[in-house]
Amino acid sequence: MVAIRTIAEGLAPSRPFDRCIGATGALVSALAAAGVVGERIRLRGHRIERPEADRRWRRLDRSGWTHYAVNVPDMGMTIDPTWRQFDRTGPSVLIETTDAYDAMWTMKEKA
Repeated sequence: MVAIRTIAEGLAPSRPFDRCIGATGALVSALAAAGVVGERIRLRGHRIERPEADRRWRRLDRSGWTHYAVNVPDMGMTIDPTWRQFDRTGPSVLIETTDAYDAMWTMKEKA
């Protein structure tokens, strides 16, 4: 997992808002080059209040939030290389179990 975090952190944009499609595409490619299968996923409807989210997210109803992350099915994890847009004080990259990450959203699909 250390190598995966290193790969993801190397691709995390310094300004993460509205960069999730590009960042997740780059992460899927970098993981593939390292022999790890990653799938970009589209998520909608964030379930949790995020007072530390970028103000542009806070202006919108959370039920309408759409976001992208990378699922790594063989490892049971989801990697979010632009997580900081939802928590400005949190990690730049969030690596979470797939179940825990999915629980934050109302809908998930392959993208």
